[in-house]
Amino acid sequence: MKNEYEDYERYMKNRPHVVILGAGASCAAIPNGDKHGKKISAMSGFIEKLGLSSVISKVDIRTSSDNLEDIYGPMSSLSTN
Repeated sequence: MKNEYEDYERYMKNRPHVVILGAGASCAAIPNGDKHGKKISAMSGFIEKLGLSSVISKVDIRTSSDNLEDIYGPMSSLSTN
């Protein structure tokens, strides 16, 4: 008689698997950039890479993050007045 765990394990091991990687994996794979030294455009550090640090520094937001997604949230809720 087969163990139910063994059946499940065999079933799972024979199924195809999908792994979704984001820019974080790419940044980890090429930390010094591509063969030309060009860094990957990830959200973390994106403001600095685009040369927008001086623009962002003029906006009154409360974050120490360099991640564009973290910065955009507070900026989008600021009043335009």
